[in-house]
Formats: sequence, structure tokens, C-alpha cells
Amino acid sequence: MIMLCLLVAGLLVASLASTEKGDGYLVVVPPGWTLGRTTGLIRASGGRLVRPGGFSNIVIAASTDPRFGRALKRAGAVFVRRVPGPLGCTAPQKPSTAT
Repeated sequence: MIMLCLLVAGLLVASLASTEKGDGYLVVVPPGWTLGRTTGLIRASGGRLVRPGGFSNIVIAASTDPRFGRALKRAGAVFVRRVPGPLGCTAPQKPSTAT
């Protein structure tokens, strides 16, 4: 639980520090939800799944609908936060050049 709180706090700070607005959202659902149930919640709220997170109840979703975050919360999400960048926190990685 402490790790989850630290993860959410870190992403919150990163998103507050950024001025870039994307269509990505950090979505936390109740523990025990399956990815299928979470994906259904996202689709029913007008969005799409971008990628699952490091924990089974955390995902990155996307939607251009400005009411998406509120719709997720009404549908059962525990925590929803807009994240910077077009795909949330999934910035492209540069290939390693170390030999």
C-alpha cells in the first residue's frame, strides 16, 4: 500500500510540474478488478486503454472527452488524474548505445 501511495504521489507531482496537456489519464480501480473489467469501465466512460500499469489495478487510459475523468469516477474508479503527454507517462525510450 505504501508503494502504491508513493507511485501515485510521484505521478501527481510529475503531472503538476508539466504544462503540456495530453489526453492520457492515470486510472486506479479497486483492488481485485480484472483488466477486462477495468477496460470495460474505460470504454463505457468514452475512452480507450493505453497500457496496464505496474499493479493490476492501475492503468493508463486516453480520451479526448473533457468529461472522461468524471465519468470514470462515477463508474467506479478510485482515483483519476490527467497525466502529461499524449500517452501519459509512456515516453519513448532511446535505444542504449553502450557497448
